[in-house]
Amino acid sequence: MLNVIGIANYGGGVMRIETYENENWSLVNPAFLGGIDEAPFQSADWNVLHPSRERRMIDDVVFDALGLTQGEQDAVYEAVMALVGDRKRRAGSV
Repeated sequence: MLNVIGIANYGGGVMRIETYENENWSLVNPAFLGGIDEAPFQSADWNVLHPSRERRMIDDVVFDALGLTQGEQDAVYEAVMALVGDRKRRAGSV
């Protein structure tokens, strides 16, 4: 969500999020995902470019709730990786 809502106008690598923009976040309440184990949410490993097993477990539950096909799930991962990879490349060039 940070990559979607944030404003990158400091040389392309730094991102800014204004306080008033926090109300625009779209978040999923885990209670609506039906009996998901809370343990994966405790993981500190949230590397987007190399998702941990716990991260994939959560993603799978969300993808299933959205009814995404395997191809659509793969497209989501590719798009997120492209966004984050691009941001990291631009940040490294400053």
